Amino acid sequence: MNKNAAPSEQSNSGGFMKLALIAAGVIALLVFLVLPKLIPSSKQVTESQQLSTEAPAGIDVASLRAPSQNLLAEVQGMQRRLEQLSVNRWAQASYATAVEAVSRAEAAHKKGLYHKSVPELEAARVQLSDLESGLGERILGLQDKLIKAIEAFDVEAAEAAVEILGLLEPDNVVLISALPRLQNLPQLESLWQQAMTLKREDDKAKASQVLQQAAQMDSAHQTIAAELANLQALMLSENFKAAMAVGYVHLEKGTLDNARASFQQALAFRPDSQEVKDALAVADRRIQTRTIKALLAKAEASAQAEQWSQALASYQQVLAIDVTVDQALNGQRIAQSRLKLDGLLQSVIAQPLRLSSSSVFSLAEQAMIDAEKISSKGPRIQSQIIEVRRLVAWSQKEFPVNLVSDNSTNVEVYRVASLGPVSSTTLNLRPGRYVAVGYRRGYQDVRVEFVVDGRQTQTISVQCEERI
Repeated sequence: MNKNAAPSEQSNSGGFMKLALIAAGVIALLVFLVLPKLIPSSKQVTESQQLSTEAPAGIDVASLRAPSQNLLAEVQGMQRRLEQLSVNRWAQASYATAVEAVSRAEAAHKKGLYHKSVPELEAARVQLSDLESGLGERILGLQDKLIKAIEAFDVEAAEAAVEILGLLEPDNVVLISALPRLQNLPQLESLWQQAMTLKREDDKAKASQVLQQAAQMDSAHQTIAAELANLQALMLSENFKAAMAVGYVHLEKGTLDNARASFQQALAFRPDSQEVKDALAVADRRIQTRTIKALLAKAEASAQAEQWSQALASYQQVLAIDVTVDQALNGQRIAQSRLKLDGLLQSVIAQPLRLSSSSVFSLAEQAMIDAEKISSKGPRIQSQIIEVRRLVAWSQKEFPVNLVSDNSTNVEVYRVASLGPVSSTTLNLRPGRYVAVGYRRGYQDVRVEFVVDGRQTQTISVQCEERI
């Protein structure tokens, strides 16, 4: 029985050993794989100790986890928005500082050091917020840089401003309006340099023309506009001085019309210049004096020639300029009187038959008396006096007029005599116009007009022949 039992025991003992070995292997595996995770390492123990030792007293670090998480999400959103605007192109340094703060906060947050991550994130949020909130001011600054660069003909600076402004606000009004100006800037600078060269060479006229061409290319360019205005002002000043100088030379020479023309040209350059107005006043007074002298001379010449209507017109022209000129006042009075006298005498000479009127005869006599009183008689009035005197004497003579009829017609000469029926008679009549009428019962009246001028004896027939 013992011999049979021994192998059995040996068999059981061998199986047990195998099981023990397997169990030992499992336990060893657990020790190497699981136990390290359950038992903190010395490093983890150190970090845990730091958490407890670095956290300020009285602060619950765990309570800061949610604020840290929210802040992290907020600043990351701000980062995304700014990076969409290519923030590194226009605020690289400021943004880098904020990113570094965010990186430190993220590391602290991962380690659970929320009391460190929160301040870092708050600081980063302020920095990023400043970048976002400062966009409007930055855009204004870029607009200013862009305009200043264009004004300074700085293509590189202008293009840099355009690039950043396009990133921040593509539809910016200043940007859009500046783009065509930027395209013309190289040519504009060339024109500017050309104009400045001409200005240094004192060729202001050509420089002004070049600047006008540049101004037409970019009407908003203030530097060009200001220089053009300055150049034109200089030219205006020079032209003004030149015109005044020429005017004074002509004034001194007595070429008054030329002087006035020069002063008028100067007035066009400076309409408000008192100097020009004073110079024009001097020129006008001298021209007026010259004109008055010329008109008075013309009037005196006309008076000497006994052309009284022309003399009167000249005197009146003088008085229209200056009503106080005594020579013109006296000349006008004399010319009016002589013109009236000349008219009366000439009327008598032209129509001597009117002397048959007593009123006309009286006027003629008075005209002769007035004419005789003139101390300095010209040939015209002398001949008029002689002729009128002859005509007055002639007008008082009587000339025979034979009047014939049929002894049946009643004859009457108006304002002379009623003759009744006559066959013939002779009337002595003074020069003049007469009317003889005849009337007879049963016949048509007759009327005969005739003139007595003493040239020849006239025969006038007055008889009614046409029955009614």
